[in-house]
Amino acid sequence: MPLKDEGMCLTVHKYRNSINRLQKNIYPELHSALNKCKSFCSIDDSVIANKQLDTICKELHSLETYETKLIFPAILSLFDQPRENNFSPDIEEIIMLTGSKEERLTKCIGELETEGDSYPLNSELFSCISGFTSLYNNSFLPAKQLWRHQLMLLKSSDAVSCKNREQGTCACNKNKTQTENIEHTEAHL
Repeated sequence: MPLKDEGMCLTVHKYRNSINRLQKNIYPELHSALNKCKSFCSIDDSVIANKQLDTICKELHSLETYETKLIFPAILSLFDQPRENNFSPDIEEIIMLTGSKEERLTKCIGELETEGDSYPLNSELFSCISGFTSLYNNSFLPAKQLWRHQLMLLKSSDAVSCKNREQGTCACNKNKTQTENIEHTEAHL
């Protein structure tokens, strides 16, 4: 699904920016950092650390897939498509399920950090784990906190949705295109 934001209303833009940041920046950076950690795992490193890295990879992939395939499209559909029978995703359920997945991921990362403190790991792996946890704590968690806040706004208010709607869809892009066409025509008269 393209996430082009040209001409969209501020409300949709805000949600798409958060989604783009997670999909195009944060998730790829986390995967890259995890792959780097796995590349520095040696036979001499703790078996538990290797297993924890595998578990973190699976949990991260699960959360990312869940959001990319289900959550992000469902949220964007609130703005982009007319809703049949006034169907909307259950925002509370979304917050609860993603929160649960994030808690499992955070727990696994905490266990990996404890493992690194308990057993000697090679210095490259230890450094990679530190870099990954820093990225997780300083980029991922704040971005997810912002996303959760945006979801709470959707749950609690109509004020978040675009008021420029035609037949149930946001008409900001359509209106912008019409305005540009009129300006273009007037300029060439």
